[in-house]
Amino acid sequence: GTRMHCGAFLVQCCYQATATSSCLFLSGAAQNYLVLKLAAGVGVEVEQPFVTWTLAALAPCIVCFVGTPLLVHMLLPPTQRSTPEAPRAAASTLQLMGAPQDQEKIFGGVILGMVVLWASASTTGLQPVVAAFLGISVLFLTGVLTWEECAQNSKAWSTYASFASLVSLAAALTRVGVTKWLASSVASRVASAGLYG
Repeated sequence: GTRMHCGAFLVQCCYQATATSSCLFLSGAAQNYLVLKLAAGVGVEVEQPFVTWTLAALAPCIVCFVGTPLLVHMLLPPTQRSTPEAPRAAASTLQLMGAPQDQEKIFGGVILGMVVLWASASTTGLQPVVAAFLGISVLFLTGVLTWEECAQNSKAWSTYASFASLVSLAAALTRVGVTKWLASSVASRVASAGLYG
């Protein structure tokens, strides 16, 4: 088929960039908060988690952003390296879409506001879950989002249930001491292997 012209290369690069950018920011994926919660369960409290997370992930993510296209180019070399019609097609599609609607502007503003609230959580003391509920509430109140649309998103509800179960399980394991025992066992083995301090 035509996928090797440049489609396979572009799809892989976009897919990997999405995964990398989800790792870069604390608010990029639900599992990032789960990791933070699990760390807190074993006594690792992170000051300014949004900033700390981003700074810790920055170098690996830059390597991935730069290295992924090079690696994909070697594994899936595109046969077509120039697509002069792509900018014209994009401009035409944007023109057909027209100017952003009010609901799209509200949605963009809410997302931006939530990111600001998450980023400043350590300063304001506002929990990320409160910021998320504030954002969803604004979307409901303005009519950008309806309950029917939420109810139809079964994958989101499955993710929510899975993470709720994992957080509950993590709390139970911490309460009975399994998490602390496992962390100390791994730490002692890492130290005895000379891999840390």
